Amino acid sequence: MSSLTVGTLNVTDRLILPRLTTSQINALTPEEGLIVYDTDDNYFKIYVNGSWVESNVGTGNQLYDFTSNTFVSAQARGTREGPGFNAFQSAYSQQTFANDSSLFQSGSFTGVQRWTVPATATYEIEGGGARGGRHSGGNPYNSHDIWGAKITGQFDLTQGEQLEILCGSGGNAYNDPHGNEQGGGGASWVKNYTNDTLLLVAGGGGGCAGNRYGNSCSKNLNDAYGQTTNGVNATTCQGTYTTTTPQPGYGGYPAGPYAGQGGGGWFGGSPTNPSPWHCGSGPKSQADRLSQGAEGSHGSACYTSQGQGNRGGFGSGGGGNLGGPGGAGGYTGGCASGGWSSYSQHGGGGGSFNVGANQTNVRGGHNQQPSGGTYSGEGYIKITLV
Repeated sequence: MSSLTVGTLNVTDRLILPRLTTSQINALTPEEGLIVYDTDDNYFKIYVNGSWVESNVGTGNQLYDFTSNTFVSAQARGTREGPGFNAFQSAYSQQTFANDSSLFQSGSFTGVQRWTVPATATYEIEGGGARGGRHSGGNPYNSHDIWGAKITGQFDLTQGEQLEILCGSGGNAYNDPHGNEQGGGGASWVKNYTNDTLLLVAGGGGGCAGNRYGNSCSKNLNDAYGQTTNGVNATTCQGTYTTTTPQPGYGGYPAGPYAGQGGGGWFGGSPTNPSPWHCGSGPKSQADRLSQGAEGSHGSACYTSQGQGNRGGFGSGGGGNLGGPGGAGGYTGGCASGGWSSYSQHGGGGGSFNVGANQTNVRGGHNQQPSGGTYSGEGYIKITLV
């Protein structure tokens, strides 16, 4: 290869460096500092200290241009069903993949997004579980924001693999007369659809119990936040109306008269609530299995039509009842305990799951509005090329 030594090089139009295949580059007798563009790898390479060093400048062999994207729930807080696929395409309209059906499509059930990995590389995946509901009429009952977990890990993914993604919705809340009826938040998760491997779940936050009624309970916030562990604790009110501890991966239990509904888990939805809904009317649904359907449950219909104002969020949040709020969705669903009118505990937070490297997991750590989201604590999944 011929060379030219200059002091100052003025380029007014463009400078094209050598473009060679990998085999052509390996056949060179290079000098220190030589820069070429490898048309096989689609990266610039520099010859340094006797060997070729691949830079991070270039497109690589990506299927499409990608650096990072935040996947969101694309719907309002308190929605128990997943949104249609068009909502996701609108949310990511600036991304190359959004309107290419070979790269981005509807997943296994409504509300699940299926995304194609653009390049073989390491990716950081960060997930936030959705917040639980809190009384919406100001703060007359000392209500709290109960946040979902924030779960992060790094994963080696292969170009062309498909990931399925679900982003939870926050538990619903309305200006109920007792401050106890809030819905549990939904979980967010990522699964490698190609090889059927669960990668990450960020548990949601439980519904908030106010202090107008149920003052006999200590209101355990630590158990109400989205958890960093796979399993969750039973909820109790100082030893009264204590739930069964759910098996890891399954739905949370309810306990007590007029208790809220437990949240759904990965392998199983919430068990049937033996306690009646207050007023004995309205739908009495259980929270779905998180990996199939993931719909949150209705709440008590006594003060809100068809149990809509206190329903659990998409991502298998449990609905609220007169005696207490709903548990959150998670790898293991959060529990719910309470008894009208002296015993009302926060809904239990959902469990989380993470098989990634370099993990950072924070209980109740998702207290922000994600990029592209519409409210603080909206469930999300952020994927970044490392």
